[in-house]
Amino acid sequence: MRGLTRGLSRWAKLRLAFTNAATQHGINFYFTILLVVVIFLLAVLSIYVGQDLNLDELN
Repeated sequence: MRGLTRGLSRWAKLRLAFTNAATQHGINFYFTILLVVVIFLLAVLSIYVGQDLNLDELN
């Protein structure tokens, strides 16, 4: 249980750092990071979907 709370506090510190950076650099900085994460997730997802499609075609 202690490890879980430690992980949560670490996550809270990370979120606090992100919100501090967002307020310092303006909200555009925060949205830029969010956009990069979304694009990365879409790229990974498309790679997995592409692999699935290729496997279906081979079968």
